[in-house]
Amino acid sequence: MLERVRAASVAVDTKPGEIAENLRKIDQWSGRAKADGAQLVLFQELSLCGFIPNHPIGDHSAWLREALRIAGQIAEPIPGSATDALVAIAAKHNLLVCAGLLEEAGPVLHNTQVLVTVLQTLKGIFGDEGDDDLWEGAHAFNVRAALGKGK
Repeated sequence: MLERVRAASVAVDTKPGEIAENLRKIDQWSGRAKADGAQLVLFQELSLCGFIPNHPIGDHSAWLREALRIAGQIAEPIPGSATDALVAIAAKHNLLVCAGLLEEAGPVLHNTQVLVTVLQTLKGIFGDEGDDDLWEGAHAFNVRAALGKGK
């Protein structure tokens, strides 16, 4: 394992529901990060599916109905076509890519950040030393990947 990992943090102007265009931007910025020597590139919350504005002006209930309708349309399963595309981007640039999306989990939506390697998508691996169970939830977690161990 490497003792140091060079990471790039990127805030991309992504749009709700424009997943193909958002992926193009993630690919472009991943290439720039790799060219600058990054081994890991971190994109913001909901970078893959686009951030739904959450500060309504006026009728909150109308805004909430519309936001939930949009969220249901742009949510993606994990694994799925969006995470498969992120894996292809990671492979193309030979780096780890971390991006956010609304995850479709049956009747529930999760605001999920995924860490994508060349071979797979990790939603989160947590726990004490040696505990490698896949975990879903709203707590901090350790990630074990080819570059090293996060704390």
